Amino acid sequence: TLLSKSEVLLFDEVTSSLDMNTSKQVMKILKDLKKDHTILMITHKPTLMKMAATLMAPTAGKILYSGKEINQLGVHYRNVLGYLPQKAGYYKNYTAEEFLFYLGVLKNVDQKRIRKRIDHLLELVELSEVRSKKAGIFSGGMIQRLLIAGVLINDPEVIILDEPTTGLDPKERIRFKNIISHISRDRIVVISTHITSEVEFIANKIIMIKDHKILYKDSVSNITSNVKGKIYETFIKFDQLKMFEKEYLVISERQEKEDVVIRFYCDGEPPSMSVSVSPVLEDVFVSTYQ
Repeated sequence: TLLSKSEVLLFDEVTSSLDMNTSKQVMKILKDLKKDHTILMITHKPTLMKMAATLMAPTAGKILYSGKEINQLGVHYRNVLGYLPQKAGYYKNYTAEEFLFYLGVLKNVDQKRIRKRIDHLLELVELSEVRSKKAGIFSGGMIQRLLIAGVLINDPEVIILDEPTTGLDPKERIRFKNIISHISRDRIVVISTHITSEVEFIANKIIMIKDHKILYKDSVSNITSNVKGKIYETFIKFDQLKMFEKEYLVISERQEKEDVVIRFYCDGEPPSMSVSVSPVLEDVFVSTYQ
């Protein structure tokens, strides 16, 4: 066979002329991805995802899967790949079942197996009850779940998701997190996103990129430790909010009766009545990309 049983995605000194510095650094970090690895990549650059999905060839270096270059493997690599771009298309006049069957045929899945996969995936993404409905009547969240089911139709070993939670409401984001948590148990999953809260607890490693440089490449707990003792919450009056924002970096705010609860970053002495809180990845994200 062309592929070995030891599925490893290897990036060997890969660079792109479109994003040379960032690509080379990140590919050194993503050097040896194995099953059960879920990577959350926080970056403004889609180049890396496209190269791993074979939509763009590296300017230099190699991307290997099970010891062979993915571009040389061609369809054999794409048969084990699931890729969801940020803006994915679908056919409004296809039912959910028809759309998944169509994708299965495109991905060279045996038709008997497609039928079984469709039943399983529609159950997984909670669309079984609307399997015979046309996608044109689906909500944005339902469409995204259908697209994720399409990514999984060939039971891929490598899954690449580019900004998969963009535009989803909170309920749909929770659904997405649960789906990813379920499918990542025996696969390589790489996620590019700026919405950290939905996926930070299922990622094995976080990579944060800014200005073509790798800022962090570690676990969530290790990264958030960098702002430990610098994240606070306090109550202020609504009319004090603008003045507070001039003095401190506000991460989030929520209204509570007549007051506003402010979560903020402070590297010095915080205002009185402030309470130190445990940092999360969003705190690092906001303080880093301010």
